[in-house]
Amino acid sequence: MKCVFCDAELNKDNDSLEHIIPNSLGGKLKSKNIMCKSCNNTLGETVDINLYNNFKFIDFMVNPLKDRNTKSSYIKAKIGDDDIQLYPGFKYYSKPIIDLENIKNHKISVSQIVSKRNENDNEKLLKILKKLASKYYPKAKYKIKIENTTLDTRTISNTLCIDFPYLILGYLKIALCFCRLNNKENLFDGDFLKLKNKIINLCKNKSDYDKNKLSFHDELIDKAYIVEQNTFQSGYLTHRIHLVCDDVLQKAFIVVGIYDFLHIAFVLNDNYIGEKYRVDYIFDILTAREIKSDICLGDCLKEKANMNNLQKHIMNNMHYPLSFKSMKKESTFNIDFMFDIFKDICIENINQLSFDDFKSELFGKIKDIRINNADFRLMNDLNIDELTVVLYPIYKDCFNKINKIKEYVLENFSLPKEVFDFEDESIKQELHRMGVEAYFNHVLNGDDDK
Repeated sequence: MKCVFCDAELNKDNDSLEHIIPNSLGGKLKSKNIMCKSCNNTLGETVDINLYNNFKFIDFMVNPLKDRNTKSSYIKAKIGDDDIQLYPGFKYYSKPIIDLENIKNHKISVSQIVSKRNENDNEKLLKILKKLASKYYPKAKYKIKIENTTLDTRTISNTLCIDFPYLILGYLKIALCFCRLNNKENLFDGDFLKLKNKIINLCKNKSDYDKNKLSFHDELIDKAYIVEQNTFQSGYLTHRIHLVCDDVLQKAFIVVGIYDFLHIAFVLNDNYIGEKYRVDYIFDILTAREIKSDICLGDCLKEKANMNNLQKHIMNNMHYPLSFKSMKKESTFNIDFMFDIFKDICIENINQLSFDDFKSELFGKIKDIRINNADFRLMNDLNIDELTVVLYPIYKDCFNKINKIKEYVLENFSLPKEVFDFEDESIKQELHRMGVEAYFNHVLNGDDDK
């Protein structure tokens, strides 16, 4: 096996463990037999770092789990006119402010804007502020008090800087590593191979790359397309890779998406002749697990990934990933919302659902709402698994009572029981709907004997 970038033979001494999507962005998929240590180091110090810098603000908001516990850095931002240091998970600090007005009275004031913190954090902060006070005014008497301040209504602002050539290069590296992982390098046509062979030579010398990155980007966009974000909006926040061989379009291509923010498709072969093939990797960042999702990608090679189009999509696409910034570790559910979902499931299914079918129905309804309403995105797949266990016994009991109500209607309104044998399903459905409505209007209000 050879290194995917420099063609060096891989062995136990020079093989390296590579994250397909960088660990700095919360990527979990990793493998050996992809690249040598030399290329891993070179590309890590150039391509991976610059790709991360393009997504740093989103990464700080989402704060995904990562394999390596790296030291927390911060980015500069503002709350109003106050400069702050913004840390992962949206913890923030202002620069210490020292009030000089009371020096004559041998009193000084040291303050700092902080996000909501627990008592342990406040104790640490108190020690830091005391050190600052003693450093600036060692002979002064001082009293430090931490006051809670609500800043939720104030906007945190930051300048987001996107380096388009490095962004596309980072996506290309992910695409190449994923193709190696799935043993599909034989798909590359001559034009794509030329691009692949240029990457490592450009990155070995940073000054050369900075000088030539625009011309390389111009070559690359002949093979790169932007895929509409709404193709992938599913109520999840994901990293994703889709490798597709389309025997109808006669093209082989790969789609890479980071934080469901920007999705780039690279054409690996413009004249593909072979069988239909597809492999999908979709990683739900918030639950840190791989998920399945059916997505149609047949019409994604339309818009070239040139500078103007990239800029337009980046401006338009920011809202979706940022809508996850308020995700909570512990979810609380809207009772009325769940009540309506439960009722709809009962109305739409005349026959009692199995556990798995009930879970599928519940999942589908919450998923549809999550796509359009960020308030419900705290309901992730793990929450739905837990909900199904709790709700299914209630559903079975509910269904039994609905059937009793339907029997009561048949007996007391002189309806022939043969209605259930009619070929016209609408009669059955209407009777079933009446039973469900009666149950939710009366039984759940405490009128069990009715």
